[in-house]
Amino acid sequence: MNTQLNKTKKYDTASKRYEISSYISSVDTVTKCNANDTLGSALPLVKSSHSPLFVFDTENEFLGIISPYQALYTHKQPYTTKVSSIASKPPYMTKETQLYEVASFMLENRVYVLPLFDESKQIVGVIHAKDVFQNLIKDEDLLTLISSTIKVHEPVTASNNSSVGDIFQIMRDKNVSRVVLIDDNGLLSGIVSRKDLHRTFMKPTEKLRFGKNSNPKTDRAFDKEKEYRKDDPVKKYATENVYTLPYKTVQKKMLKQLVTSEHNSVIFIDKYKKPVGVLSMRDILTGLASLRPMKTINLLMTNPTSNVSEEDIKKAKEQLIRFSQKMYSRIAIDKIEVTFEEPKTPSGGSILFITTLVISPFAGVKIVSKTKSRSFLDSIRSAIDQIEKQERRSGKSKANSKHLKNKTNQ
Repeated sequence: MNTQLNKTKKYDTASKRYEISSYISSVDTVTKCNANDTLGSALPLVKSSHSPLFVFDTENEFLGIISPYQALYTHKQPYTTKVSSIASKPPYMTKETQLYEVASFMLENRVYVLPLFDESKQIVGVIHAKDVFQNLIKDEDLLTLISSTIKVHEPVTASNNSSVGDIFQIMRDKNVSRVVLIDDNGLLSGIVSRKDLHRTFMKPTEKLRFGKNSNPKTDRAFDKEKEYRKDDPVKKYATENVYTLPYKTVQKKMLKQLVTSEHNSVIFIDKYKKPVGVLSMRDILTGLASLRPMKTINLLMTNPTSNVSEEDIKKAKEQLIRFSQKMYSRIAIDKIEVTFEEPKTPSGGSILFITTLVISPFAGVKIVSKTKSRSFLDSIRSAIDQIEKQERRSGKSKANSKHLKNKTNQ
């Protein structure tokens, strides 16, 4: 008990451990594109689905970033889309932003590179997750703490006889960045990532081998070309030489091995070479994000009827608590209220869940969403999604949130 308290105190007081000044890199280290570029011509430049595009106009003014994941998997934007029309404003981070906040923002935006701004909102540098990880393994105390928070996950697997379309659908349904391929005996056969499928869909065909205006041959995609290969066997594009470790590898060692490798994930195999676990860079970011000091926010939720299980109510409350912590990093929140309406059948069954979610900040107007769904948990998720979209559209910055928090503490 005392040991745990001492450990907590040690990390609470060692604020320098969470400073990011040593992680800042030049803006020249990112992948840039012009506002008039199309998604099809710009996306092939990135190294992974977590590597964002930084969009600039002709006067070198920063317009925003594009997450390949969001563009390809969430919104399914056409490749002819101009990047300027879908570039989004990244979270407002400065040199004073804490490391756990950076990790949280990277997870929320699904990108592993984010810009830093000065007081006039001009870019002064960027932070790469890989640089953070490299420094992490040099700090033995922090490495020990993170090692205790991360978990090896069960891998999402599929037959190595699957088609590209099959794997694409699995990635969307399971919300994963990679699928482990197995043979008929369940043995590890390969791995396919979002980036592999990205290349698959955007690879130029034989009939079109030149860029715009008779430019030289290029591997970049073409604005008017939509080349889908969903029926191709996925093994044609998968990586056969998979980075693996024995499933009994200790936590600290697996972290060091992954960070010092050139890979974004490691697959754990048993003695029969069957995949039994996976650890990714996202898991490390999740561990770093968990170091954020927790804020207590009032959650007031009316209980639904007995048609909803206690387990689902518990899951809903956990999801709302996670959401409230994320929102508090942007807006100083006083309370969150959730109410339900449940139209019923003559026999008493719930036809629909009408969920109202209200965010009450300490200052400013309330943010309200109202959704309908046949599923209780889906209605909660939809209400949260609506709030997040409203908050993004409102343009509230980290600076504004910080001002509100300071105001409430006075």
